[in-house]
Amino acid sequence: IARARLPELLRAFRELHPEIKMDVLVRGDELPAALASGEIQLALVDEARAQGFDFLPLADTPLVAVVPPDFPWEGETIPLELRALLREPFLSSPDQYIEPFLPPDTPRLEVTASDDGAILSMVAGGLGVSVLSSFSLVGYEGQVRVLQLEKPIALRLGAAVKYVNTIGTSARMFLTFLREYYGKDDTQ
Repeated sequence: IARARLPELLRAFRELHPEIKMDVLVRGDELPAALASGEIQLALVDEARAQGFDFLPLADTPLVAVVPPDFPWEGETIPLELRALLREPFLSSPDQYIEPFLPPDTPRLEVTASDDGAILSMVAGGLGVSVLSSFSLVGYEGQVRVLQLEKPIALRLGAAVKYVNTIGTSARMFLTFLREYYGKDDTQ
């Protein structure tokens, strides 16, 4: 979200509400803890990281296989289970959203990073393959090859708040903005 959507969202919100000062924390895996502790009022996260919080779904993003440009595969789609994809070290962070879909014996090169950009850099450098949100690919066009998964998997993204009824006025205005921006009504 931070790489692909956040600058656009913040720019549009700031144009509508220049009077609101926003502090932005980009942390990935650590956002739920920051939300729970009250360090932040609102987090843009995937649905799995929003467990235990009030969650407003905003968009679904397909997961795609990301391989080095010279990866030996002819098609535009690839099965996730295929040993052709998984014969290379699989680059993933320990809590990555694709883990439940991988065979247990998948060879891994674990990357401790809360930013998919680190994983994309390693894929571009020929160190392995990964499966990431299509939102993560911004800025890596031409550096990696993207293959659609034969059995599509999507990640639901949205806004999480500790309790929707207790957030401050500024956070409530941003949440209302997000609902309108993504075409979501208040009943969802």
